[in-house]
Amino acid sequence: MITAAGILKQKPPVFNVIDADAKVIEALQLMSSVNLSYLVVMKQNVFQGIFSERDYSRNVILRGLHSDTATVKEVMSTSLPAIG
Repeated sequence: MITAAGILKQKPPVFNVIDADAKVIEALQLMSSVNLSYLVVMKQNVFQGIFSERDYSRNVILRGLHSDTATVKEVMSTSLPAIG
């Protein structure tokens, strides 16, 4: 029987990962360079959440934060479904 864990083991390593302590500007630059609208947020190889363009618009711009001072962990999405 094929399991979700088995499928995930066969996938190549994720290249759109950023550290939770990175500045938002670094996340935006990485998203631009990999041509994606989201990044996987990790801290010491542990999944923390997702940072997306939507997070940027709602949690940085609309809250009056600055991309060069706000960290990804301050504005990322964390309420996400997970497969164990």
